[in-house]
Amino acid sequence: MALTKVTGNGLGAVTQDGAATFNEGSADVDFRVESNGLTNAFVIDGGNNGIGFGATPRADLHTTWSQMFIGQKGSIISERSAGGGIAGTKLTDNLYVDSDTGAFACLETNQVGVLTLEAGALNYQSAVSASAGAAPTLVTHMNIDASGAMTKPLQPAFMARPASQQANLPINTETTIVFGTEIFDQNGDFASNTFTAPVAGKYQLNVLIYLNNLDSASDYYIIKLKTSNRDYEIVFDPDFGQDAVYWGTALSVLADMDASDTSHVIVNYTGTAQTDIQTGSVFSGYLVA
Repeated sequence: MALTKVTGNGLGAVTQDGAATFNEGSADVDFRVESNGLTNAFVIDGGNNGIGFGATPRADLHTTWSQMFIGQKGSIISERSAGGGIAGTKLTDNLYVDSDTGAFACLETNQVGVLTLEAGALNYQSAVSASAGAAPTLVTHMNIDASGAMTKPLQPAFMARPASQQANLPINTETTIVFGTEIFDQNGDFASNTFTAPVAGKYQLNVLIYLNNLDSASDYYIIKLKTSNRDYEIVFDPDFGQDAVYWGTALSVLADMDASDTSHVIVNYTGTAQTDIQTGSVFSGYLVA
C-alpha cells in the first residue's frame, strides 16, 4: 500500500492502510514524534535501544533490557532474556540499567524507587539518594511472594527480655524494668529499655512480667507501661495470706504514639524491698497502622 499525504494550511496528514515497517535495515537512526508542546513526545533511539515518552532515552543503556522512559524520571524496565541479571518487569523512579555495569544507575541525583513484578511476586525497594550515573543502594520495604504472604523488613517491631535478674526492687518508687537482651529489633527503634516510635501511628505494645518473692503485706503492686501520651497500668493487692514466690502478670494495649514518642515499663510497690524481676519477662511491640 502506498502512503498518501494530504496537505492544507501548512499541516499534513498521513494515511496508511496496511502494515508499515520502519528501519528494517537496522540502521543507527532515531524515530521521533513531536507534539504541540514537546519536542520529544515519542522517541525511539535506534542506536541505544531506548524508548522515550516525553523524554529522550539515555545514551548509555544496556542492551540486555528493554528500557522505556516516561517523563523526567519514570521508566519501565523489563528483562529480555533470563540471563540478564535484573529479573522481572520494573516500574521505577530515577533508574536505568547502565551499559557499562549492567546494574541500576540513577538518572539524576535524587531519591530512587522501584516496584518489581516477577514470577507472581511483588517487591518494593528504595534508596534515599545517589548521584547521577551512580549505583544506588536499594533497600526492600515490602515483599509479597507468590503465595500472597507479605513481609515488611523495615516495619517497626521489637522484642526484648532482661539479661539477668533485677533483684530486690526498691519500694515506694517507680523503677524502670531493665530489658538488656534484644530478641529482635527490626527497625532499630529499641534502646536503653525504651522503644521510640519512628513515625506517628497506632502501636501494639505487650508486657509480660515474671515476678519473684512478692510481699503479701504490700498495699499494692503496679506494673505500668509509660508512653509519652499516657500511661497504661495493672494494679493488684498481693494479700494472698502468704508471700508468693512466683507471680506473672501481662499487659497489652493498642497505643497511639507520635513520631519520637517513647515507651518503657516500670514497677512500683510497697512493703519490703524483696521482689525480683526474672529473665522470663518480655517487652514487645510493633506498628499496626
